[in-house]
Amino acid sequence: MGTRVRLLCACVLLVVGSCVAVLSAGQVYLEVYGTGIRNAKNVTLTIGGVNVPVYSSGSQGIDPGLDQINVGPLPQTLTGRGQVNVVVTADGQAANTTNIVIN
Repeated sequence: MGTRVRLLCACVLLVVGSCVAVLSAGQVYLEVYGTGIRNAKNVTLTIGGVNVPVYSSGSQGIDPGLDQINVGPLPQTLTGRGQVNVVVTADGQAANTTNIVIN
């Protein structure tokens, strides 16, 4: 699979603000970590207002209470956008907005 980028956020409380993704490296996937996600039936994620496919979400499996969302590949249309918002929504409840820098 392509390059993986990790972003830590939470559905209720923002934990970490930003990270950098370089889309020219090929397919880029994003791992998002937070809480309150594991029991959600519908999880969505947008980056810069663009829907990104969520291919799995649930318990992270190692750290108790930590959940993981795997998304991607990130659309090439995001290339060079710079700092953009990342919004996770779980069963209609939006998390605090965080951001990522896309080169």
